[in-house]
Amino acid sequence: MKKGFTQAILVAGAISVAAAFAPTAAKAADIPCSTAKLIVPWGAGGGTDVLFRIFAETANKQGANPQIQVVNMGGQGGNKGAKEARKAKADGCTLFAIHQSAITSNLTGRVDFTWDAFEPVAMLTRTPLIVGANPDVPYNNTTEMVANAKSRPGELLTGGTLGSTSHFFFLLIEDATGTKLKHISYDGTRQRMTALLAKTIEIGEINLASAKKYIQTNELKALGISTKARHPDIPDVATLQEQGIDIVYGTDRGI
Repeated sequence: MKKGFTQAILVAGAISVAAAFAPTAAKAADIPCSTAKLIVPWGAGGGTDVLFRIFAETANKQGANPQIQVVNMGGQGGNKGAKEARKAKADGCTLFAIHQSAITSNLTGRVDFTWDAFEPVAMLTRTPLIVGANPDVPYNNTTEMVANAKSRPGELLTGGTLGSTSHFFFLLIEDATGTKLKHISYDGTRQRMTALLAKTIEIGEINLASAKKYIQTNELKALGISTKARHPDIPDVATLQEQGIDIVYGTDRGI
C-alpha cells in the first residue's frame, strides 16, 4: 500500500472521529428500557472490551438510567457488531462501542455505511499503540526490528485485523521505514494476543489494557510506543520517534 493512501485513510479517520464527537447540546429523552445494550464489536478480553466494561461498570455505579449491559459481538473485523448496531431501533436502548475501524471499514469498501448511520454520544479514550513481540525474537526495540525486517523482506510475520488500526499501524511503519512485512489477519485483539503468546507471529499491535501484565512478566516484548513522550506505566519503552520513526498515533474510542 502506498504511503499517501495509508496516510489519507488515517487522516480521514481522525477528522471523522473529531467531527463526530464534537460537543453538542444535551438532549433530554425518555428511553423505553431499563437496560441499554452496549455492543462491543470485538471478542471479550481485548483492549476495546476491557475499556468499555470499565466504562459500563462505572456508569452503572453512578446511577446510569437505563443501566448499561456490555454485549460482545465479534466477527468480520468489527463489522458484524457495527451492522447490528446500525439496524437497531433509534430509541436509546442500543449503544455502539466504536473506534477508527468504523471509518476505515467504509473507506476500504468493507461496509457501505458511514458515521451518518450513527448518533455520536461521547469520546472516551485515546489509547497509544505498542509494537509488541513474542519473547523469542532476536530484537529488543523497533530499531532492531526494522533492521531485521530489512534483512529478510516480506518474511517477518505480523498479525492484525484487516482494515483496522492494528493493520494500518504496521502499514504506517512499513511506509516510514521502507520495510516489507508479512501480514496475517486475525479477527480481534484476543486472537492476535494468543498468536503472539504462542509465538505463531513475531510482532503485532498491543495495548496496555490487555498486555501490560504480559510485558511486566516478560511474556511479551514491548519494542516501541506511538506516543510523543514515554508512558509512565512502561517508562523503559522508547517512543517510535525516539527510535527514528516519525509516527504518533492512537486508537480513539467512543460511543
